[in-house]
Amino acid sequence: MDDVEIAVMTPTHIGDVHAISLSSFPVSWSREDLLKEVYSDNSLNLVALENGKVLGYINIWYVYDEADVINVAVREESRKRGIGRKLMLEAIVRLKDKGITDLYLEVRVSNLPAQRLYASLGFSTIGIRRKYYSNGEDAYNMHLEISGK
Repeated sequence: MDDVEIAVMTPTHIGDVHAISLSSFPVSWSREDLLKEVYSDNSLNLVALENGKVLGYINIWYVYDEADVINVAVREESRKRGIGRKLMLEAIVRLKDKGITDLYLEVRVSNLPAQRLYASLGFSTIGIRRKYYSNGEDAYNMHLEISGK
């Protein structure tokens, strides 16, 4: 895990990020949409790298003092190594530096590992979004106050 570094996503990472997205989500973003995020003034996009290989990524949108985690994904063969945690922790630090005070996300009610991760980082469940996902699955809406972190 010490060999894993967190870096800002660049256009050179898009192919790997897209492949991770395709294997992680029922509905994946296109390469073009991912590339747009790299150049967006209101998004934070990070990758986890090991020896130059993309192991995972995170997309966050922010406006004023609030941010939303849009996607977090890790290559299947690299899961359970703390990479998602490392991405989240680095994102929180960078968001705090931007003056962001509140971070929100949605997580599938069936995704217990992600829920445990978010709870361990201090997120609390503030609601439920019924039929949030394209397959009709509900999502928990979670919140983290990062101003004091």
